Amino acid sequence: MSSQRLGIGDCENITADASHLDHYTWPYPVIDYYVGQIDGTQLLTAADSRDRVLFPDRQCETYVYLGGAYLTCHHDAAAYRAFEAVIAICPEHFIRGAGLRYSGS
Repeated sequence: MSSQRLGIGDCENITADASHLDHYTWPYPVIDYYVGQIDGTQLLTAADSRDRVLFPDRQCETYVYLGGAYLTCHHDAAAYRAFEAVIAICPEHFIRGAGLRYSGS
């Protein structure tokens, strides 16, 4: 995500760095998304685990990735919707860690 924000097209390095990962398991779909192999809808589908324990975290993570990517591409409305989903579905500790909710304290 940071390379994308800096405007660095780093698909080769991302793919090389992820070469040790199993291409058929999470989080490889995130890599596929960032190198343009799948779209956001496909990424959300890939996050949908049959394991109901893993699913909420993956779904939360996915919306953070999508929101960041949308911001980078200046798709502000889509980023806003993705981050709204993060706030709606993610645990409070995750939201604080991601810096998505402002607290005056």
